[in-house]
Amino acid sequence: SWQLALTRLVGAYAPNTIKAYYSDVSHFVDWCQRQNFTPFPATGPEMIDYLENSLAEYSFLTIKRRIYAIRKVTILLGCEDPTRTEEFNLAYRRIRRTKPHRPSQSKGINKGLLLRAIAAQPNTLVGIRNRALLSIGYDFLARRSEISSL
Repeated sequence: SWQLALTRLVGAYAPNTIKAYYSDVSHFVDWCQRQNFTPFPATGPEMIDYLENSLAEYSFLTIKRRIYAIRKVTILLGCEDPTRTEEFNLAYRRIRRTKPHRPSQSKGINKGLLLRAIAAQPNTLVGIRNRALLSIGYDFLARRSEISSL
């Protein structure tokens, strides 16, 4: 069974990675049961159908992670990987284009925000340290790691 295949990963992967694989593959297996599909070995059309059904409900990164987990279990079971077909690749690319993932950039600190952050610090030794670190970081355009190394 696929659960037994995942136990082969113990020691080679982090426990949280194995838990995530278990969760993602469980989701796929449950979906297959609702659709009256056999989860393993899955076929290309079943995987494409799973992709398209997941599109409305989940982000692209979630779908990508789940596909990778399904691929890993499929390989562990010794089955042919249904995600290596051109039809699956085209469906995957369509989904990636309809759900683009762009990380949101953090907002930079400006003079006004810096002055508010400095004013919010308490009049204690820790507050004095925080004000100094904020000022140094702003004046030298330092990264967090550079400030902490000081």
